[in-house]
Amino acid sequence: MNFREFWNRLTAGGASGERSKKRKKREHRYSGKARVLYYCYITLTVLAGLIVTGYVLFSFMSAPPPVNPPEVTRPPQPVTGDDGPDIIQPSMDRKEQFYTFLLVGQSQETGGSLTDTMMLAAYDVPNQSLSIMSLPRDTYVELNGRNVLLNTVYTRSGSGDRGVKALKQEVSELTGVYPDYYVVIQWEAFGELVDAIDGVWYDVPRDMYYWDPTQDLLIDVKKGPQLLNGDKAMQVVRFREGRNGYVDGDLGRIRTQQGFMTALVKKCLDPGVLLSNLTEYIGIFQRNVTTDLDLNALTYFAKMAIGGLDMDRVSFMTLPIREAGDGAHLLVQRDQTVEMVNESFNPYVEDIGAWELNVVTSIPIPSRAPVVSAEPSVSPAPENSPDLTESPDPEESVPPQPSDTGDEPFIPEITDTPGTEESEAPVFSPPPAESGEPPILVPPVVEDTPQPQESQEPPVYSEEPPMLPN
Repeated sequence: MNFREFWNRLTAGGASGERSKKRKKREHRYSGKARVLYYCYITLTVLAGLIVTGYVLFSFMSAPPPVNPPEVTRPPQPVTGDDGPDIIQPSMDRKEQFYTFLLVGQSQETGGSLTDTMMLAAYDVPNQSLSIMSLPRDTYVELNGRNVLLNTVYTRSGSGDRGVKALKQEVSELTGVYPDYYVVIQWEAFGELVDAIDGVWYDVPRDMYYWDPTQDLLIDVKKGPQLLNGDKAMQVVRFREGRNGYVDGDLGRIRTQQGFMTALVKKCLDPGVLLSNLTEYIGIFQRNVTTDLDLNALTYFAKMAIGGLDMDRVSFMTLPIREAGDGAHLLVQRDQTVEMVNESFNPYVEDIGAWELNVVTSIPIPSRAPVVSAEPSVSPAPENSPDLTESPDPEESVPPQPSDTGDEPFIPEITDTPGTEESEAPVFSPPPAESGEPPILVPPVVEDTPQPQESQEPPVYSEEPPMLPN
């Protein structure tokens, strides 16, 4: 007898043998459908345990994130009392769980140099309210004592962390709100997200056609309600001009972007949409998004928004602006902005005052100097003949001409001296101090222009190439 036979005889009537008999008896008792149900019960019990464990971990990781003290303090309020001039420092006390975000959209086609889509968002968690304000790219701001366009601040300040910091500072001066967090999104992620959620239904407001052979870029979307995939969605939110372009340029594009984002957010707030393919969305986020939000904060906001935030409490709006007077750019309206911010974006307990905004109120409108040619040496003109050497009227002003890039107009240099390196955007000297901002209302919504009949041939450029959408 070898050892194995000896051990089998020794343990045949032991505890292991008894357990083996009981197991066989139990399996014999559950046969056919009953056995299937028995194993399903065991599986569901294990899954329930995993779900409970995951929920506990999810709740632990999604605690409300702290709000770091801002890098700037609120500007003091100058007042004049009985004892002479004085200042009052506004309180930094904040509303509970009220968070602000700077959302920035970039495109790889421009190398990420311009931030042509910028938004200030505010999420009031206790009241489940989300407000999003579009910041027009062509708005003038003051950067280092010079007037530049808002969409150039990021690049002029060095891009990366320095560019984001400078952009947050300019948003603070425009609105009085220094964003708590930032999210920089490559526009390519926008199309990937739309594809990941199987498209978005949207009523396209107009026929959109734009063709640029230099970039091999074609935008061709028909008007009307339709299910947009990622590529078509990108075309809709990027379209600005060309055939059937918006008469008010970027402001028209902002209206369309807000309409599409409303439809996108509505679908994303459905728990069955995001939770069904969460790993893919995380991958898209990691590849295309730069942010200072950590995983705990992202988990918290996702948990609070999905199933808790209703579309009736989601609102889109645009920074109150007016035309700058040069036919292409914009200035902020201080009083209307303060009213909008205090209504939906102010994270502080105390209202934000108009003195806290540092906005450009006017810009000089240059005119070209008249060109006077030398008087030719010819015989005197006969009487009653027109004076061919008469100079143009020196008071006549010529509007700025568009640049080759289509991003900004060409405006004669005013403050730069020879050898100045910056030339990407028009630069002006600071405007003179004014007693107050002219009471000009927000430009009304411009109706769509009549749409010409579509043709199959691409447009032919006659003089200059069209402005490229950013």
